Amino acid sequence: MKEEENKWLGYEAYEVVPDNGQEYLTMRWVINQKEQADGQKTEYKARLCVRGFQENIVPRSDSPTAAKNMLKASLAVAANEGWRLENLDVTSAFLQGADLEREIYVLPPKEIRQEGQLWKLKKGAYGLYDAARMWFLAVVQSLEQLQMESIVGDNAVFYYRQNGKTQGIINVHVDDFITMGTENFYKNVVDKLKTMFNFSKIERGEDGFRFTGVDIKTTSDGIIMNQDVYASCIQELEIPEGANSDLLNKKQFKQFRGLTGKLIWLSEQTRPDLAFPSLEMSCKNRTATIQDMKDANKIVKQAKSETSQIKFGRIGKFENLKILAFSDAEHLNADNKCRGTSGRIIYLSNADETKVSPLAWKSKTIPQVCLSLIHISEPTRRTPI
Repeated sequence: MKEEENKWLGYEAYEVVPDNGQEYLTMRWVINQKEQADGQKTEYKARLCVRGFQENIVPRSDSPTAAKNMLKASLAVAANEGWRLENLDVTSAFLQGADLEREIYVLPPKEIRQEGQLWKLKKGAYGLYDAARMWFLAVVQSLEQLQMESIVGDNAVFYYRQNGKTQGIINVHVDDFITMGTENFYKNVVDKLKTMFNFSKIERGEDGFRFTGVDIKTTSDGIIMNQDVYASCIQELEIPEGANSDLLNKKQFKQFRGLTGKLIWLSEQTRPDLAFPSLEMSCKNRTATIQDMKDANKIVKQAKSETSQIKFGRIGKFENLKILAFSDAEHLNADNKCRGTSGRIIYLSNADETKVSPLAWKSKTIPQVCLSLIHISEPTRRTPI
């Protein structure tokens, strides 16, 4: 607790003022344990939080994070260009955010409270509706000062260009930055960024690190995204007694939906082969039977039987790279009633389409009914973009 209190003091997140009857919000300590990917508890952490729900207004609170497919696209470019890779973890990010533009008074917890005094907040503290936004605004301001620009379509991914050529990319996910670029980019941008904020952890790609739950490592011939640890921790469902056609009870439905979410997350990150099986599971979340539980366990076995990783490497000259997109659809194969499914995969390709890096893939249901089976069942290929 003392460490957290010192952080508030160090970042000048508040000033002490006399209690003259101002309206105030209360505060509390939140004690939790950090977890590894396998759910094992590692250490306790105390955080001082404001009860932001007590505020009379609801300020604008949106704060973008980098899309998972943009991470793959960034890593594909980085691997192709042989860029350096680093992961930066900001400490007490919200306390390093932009200054508050409204007056907020808080009553500290009794352990650190002084009689007749309140705190006037200067930063977007944890618990306020717009705390994450205040932090994001500070990040944007700093990156723009360093001549970085956000990518059209994703406000949390920034790129740096010099002499007409892209030199580096930063993906922002709340208080985690994954940076990739040339040595010139690190000198002109990243090294300066490290002086603008305090970071608790800086990890190099050669040593490997975890970013948004995915293990990433630079190798001699590319970059690898890996989820083997996560996949190994997915447990099979306990099959109850009864007929295969019996519907699940409330507790079993919850377990089935939980497993569905885990497999979807795995399929979206590193296992495109599980995209359709996990979609089939999600279509049965309200009607699942004992047989569906058995089928789900088969998917878990499939997930564990092969490595869960995507590798990005050198595919061609940067100026010759292009996007390839493939799609297909099937009629009434989702529930044998009114829904079909579609599938798509997008690659980054070299000029002659002999080498590719996967960027995004998706299986999803199609609620519309296509009356022309000829058009819906024929595989389609889009022209390279």
